Amino acid sequence: MLVAPFRGFVDLLPCGFCARGMGPRENARKMLSTSPEKTLPQKMLRFLTVGVANTAVDFAVFGLSVSIGAPPLVANVIAWIVAVSFSYLANAHWSFDRKRKHSEALPRFLAMGALISLLVSSAAVGLFSPMIGLWPAKIGGTVVAAVLNFVAARWSIENRLGR
Repeated sequence: MLVAPFRGFVDLLPCGFCARGMGPRENARKMLSTSPEKTLPQKMLRFLTVGVANTAVDFAVFGLSVSIGAPPLVANVIAWIVAVSFSYLANAHWSFDRKRKHSEALPRFLAMGALISLLVSSAAVGLFSPMIGLWPAKIGGTVVAAVLNFVAARWSIENRLGR
């Protein structure tokens, strides 16, 4: 079950996630539950949780690839392939209420959100690493891509942009 590794995460949440009458732990546990219908805040928290795990996968594969001699842009593409696979599966099965078959959702996910992250992070690595360093450029590109990816992932998996 995908929820189990994130149970300890709820203790770190700020009270801004608290619903009326619930403490941060109770509210977060409800938001991380496997209930069939998820609210927008639940989806956002789940997307954030998957995003943190996905970023760890991305950075680990990127760092490993660079350390064994891959050029930074090649390492970025390799890390993207691994991370986007994890991201799609986790978001499709846990973060969002999937309204499409995988055969419809996956191409849309790759065409929109995933390519956004690849283009943004590659542009950041390619353009800014000579000025600010490799890791600051990679981190900056990842942050910008994450914001754009929420909207794109929700559209591709749920077929929704708004509420």
